[in-house]
Amino acid sequence: CGGAGITVRSGVSSDGAFSDNRVWATHEMNVGVTSVAHGFTIRGNRCNYTQIADNITCYGDVSSGVTITGNICRDSGRNGIHFGGDDSVISDNIVIGAAKYGIQLRQQGSDISHGLNCTGNSITGAGKSGIWAEDCEGSSITSNVVRDCTEHGIWLKTVKHSTIADNTI
Repeated sequence: CGGAGITVRSGVSSDGAFSDNRVWATHEMNVGVTSVAHGFTIRGNRCNYTQIADNITCYGDVSSGVTITGNICRDSGRNGIHFGGDDSVISDNIVIGAAKYGIQLRQQGSDISHGLNCTGNSITGAGKSGIWAEDCEGSSITSNVVRDCTEHGIWLKTVKHSTIADNTI
């Protein structure tokens, strides 16, 4: 595809799901929600290769209650998974060969994410850091396995009142 694979770009996405899709060789994101998402689930997708974007993208003003779990992301042109929002879970994903960050936890602009739980993910061969968290409060990054990244295993910037524990780097 010359654009994105599966995406919601505007409006409000509530209680929906992108599940068990296979998306390969897109120019932009493979699977994404770049609008307000509440209770949305991105589960069991297999995403392989994007030229310039994330394999899985989900961020938007006041997104909350999102679950990103059990996905396999390979060879993204940017990040394996990019998430920004509140009270959400990023768990049990496999990310291999992201050009920048395996998992990026960061809202767009100057918003702060609250209550994120990033756990049980496996990240290998990120071009920069395995997990990059910025502007997060009351969140946890636990029980992740990060290998063979060019810069940092886990990189934190302005992360407050959060737990970083039981990770293997």
